[in-house]
Amino acid sequence: MSGRTTTVYLKAGPGRARTVPARRTRSRTPVHREIARVAWRYRVELAPFAIALVLWTVAVQVSRHPDRVWTVVPVVVLAVGLIFRNADRLRLDRPSHRRYAAAVGTAAVAWTTAVAVVGPGGQAFACHLALTGVLAVPWWRWRAVRGKVAVTLASMGKPERQRAIRRATTLVRDWEAVALAAKVPGSRLQAIAADGYSMTFTVVLRHGSTAEDLTGNLRRLESALDAGPRTARVEEDHAHARRVRIRVMLADPHRKTIVFPGPSMTAQTDPIDLGPFEDGTPALLRVHHTLIAGCRTRGSPVA
Repeated sequence: MSGRTTTVYLKAGPGRARTVPARRTRSRTPVHREIARVAWRYRVELAPFAIALVLWTVAVQVSRHPDRVWTVVPVVVLAVGLIFRNADRLRLDRPSHRRYAAAVGTAAVAWTTAVAVVGPGGQAFACHLALTGVLAVPWWRWRAVRGKVAVTLASMGKPERQRAIRRATTLVRDWEAVALAAKVPGSRLQAIAADGYSMTFTVVLRHGSTAEDLTGNLRRLESALDAGPRTARVEEDHAHARRVRIRVMLADPHRKTIVFPGPSMTAQTDPIDLGPFEDGTPALLRVHHTLIAGCRTRGSPVA
């Protein structure tokens, strides 16, 4: 279905019931403990500034010994090399993540060496913080999206959009139970795409499982999703054996008779609109080098 699409992110995992905490008398907490608690809670978000502080300390210490300035480069390069060597453990599994790590490593080497050569100062420290904030934006964006399920909504009305978001929220919340009912425990929900007729979600199966394990339990999957019989389709990913796409039909555009809207061609080179597919997208036939033949009294002609 053509049109504008919208992507939202839902946090994966079972939902938690909201509880009202009991009222307690306020107790005075020392300031340093409160700061330590906040810093530990947001330790992932503050990691770029912690690394920047370490690099600044190294640059300040080296600047006091001009003959040791060039020792900064091999040390920082070694640290960056260790990061790339352990890229899988650090979850740098995408090319964009590795390019970001390479850019940050290059900037760290260049800037730390410049501060060590020129010397620290107020303006240099302000530039250091500003550069850290700019380079930390992709990190914050990555951490905000990581662990969540991307939900892409096709162009649809507001009521249909709200119903699609509610279905996606329920699916993300109850996915562990759905996977257990479909005999694919340990699978992970990766992405959801919804349109006016269907909902397609990408699933990463556990190691050793393939699309055949899910195809044999389609009826269980439809029951777990509270969908109609024979409305689920499973498509395997040709790039990854563990990744499958499951499409559940919410409405059937072929259930009712499709009224012929009239000729869709205004020129000989225009495609012919044969009607909608089961997902609602138009089935267009281009007549370039196409021969349509048939036999009378033998039913519908075939191409």
